[in-house]
This record gives sequence, structure tokens and C-alpha cells, in this order.
Amino acid sequence: MKKFLKAVFHSKLVRNIRNLTGIRPELFLFAHEDQYLLSDLFIWRTDSNFETVFNASDILNKYYDIPSKLYFIFFDSDGGFILTTELEFKNGVSRLIINEQLIGTNSYGTFCVLNIPTESYTKQINVTNRCYVGYGRDNAFSMVHGNMFALMVTKPSATLDDLITLLRPAISSRKSNFCYHIQKNSLGAQTLPIGFQTHWLEVSK
Repeated sequence: MKKFLKAVFHSKLVRNIRNLTGIRPELFLFAHEDQYLLSDLFIWRTDSNFETVFNASDILNKYYDIPSKLYFIFFDSDGGFILTTELEFKNGVSRLIINEQLIGTNSYGTFCVLNIPTESYTKQINVTNRCYVGYGRDNAFSMVHGNMFALMVTKPSATLDDLITLLRPAISSRKSNFCYHIQKNSLGAQTLPIGFQTHWLEVSK
């Protein structure tokens, strides 16, 4: 009986009702999707002569044997759409320098990144872009790892023109507490308790 009630509680209809009414909405909205492309929400900055570097690997090719490219969607500090750009992989890795010339402004904002298949496929794919992003001047960057799911597309076969309109939050408005675990620290392992409220993100083109 408990197993049956759990299945009903997590069914698509009940999940939609929970999300609509705000009664224990799902936290991670991708958890019960058959397919998705998922990205953290990364921060870019070009103010004060800073540049931002983004490093990624070809996850689709490595784990699914499906060639792909990176598709970037940039937003300003208010969440408004700025631009998109694409990047090819070379030897399984890719690197983008985000500067004032690319963004067109001396400011800061956010961006997400999706691995987009470049060939047709029949496999069910679930890909998350965590990746590394760094900030610095004169080609000297301090690197950090993505750590919070943010935006997703649940139709990976969609065309690039459709991706922005299909982009939606990967997390709900439900409150939750998280711990960020430092991957490597010369002073020893630490756990930082980080409490915050997740919010819906409105994406417009």
C-alpha cells in the first residue's frame, strides 16, 4: 500500500497539482522526467576588467556516444535575455572566454549551458552541465565548480531556435537547505551549510 501511495504521490498529475497549489511541490522538477538537458546557472562578470572563463567536456559523446556542441544562453543581472552563442568541442573539451567584447557590456549576469546533440539519436539521454567557471584578469583565473541545478529542457531533440522557449526551471519554489562540499581544500575537508530559498526563474527572449 505504501509503495502504491508513493507512486500516486509522484505521478505526473499529482505532481502538477502539488506544484500548482504549492502543497509540498517537487524540489527537483527533472527527477521524474524521462529525458532532459540540465544546466546549473553560472555567473559571468566583465566589470572591473574581469573576464570569465568556462571549461566543459563533451558529456554526450563520452557517456552516450552522441556528438554534441555547447549552446550558451546569457542573461543580464535582472534575468533578461542578452544573447546565445555556440561552441564546438575539440578533443572532447571546450573553453569559452566571456568578456566585454562577447557580452557587449561591462557588467555581470548569469548564463546556462546545454550539450546539444549534433546528430540524430534514439537513446534516452539525461545530461547535467555542472562544469567549471573562473574569474580573473590577465589570463589568471580562480576556478569554481557549478553547484546548483537551475534550468532544463525536456525535449533534447528540439531545434536551437526552440530551446529558449522550451527552457524552464529545474527547481521549484519550495524552500530547502543545502550543504556545499568543497571538493579539494589544502586545509582539510569542510562542509559549508548554506540555507536559501529557491525561486522560479522567468526566462524571456
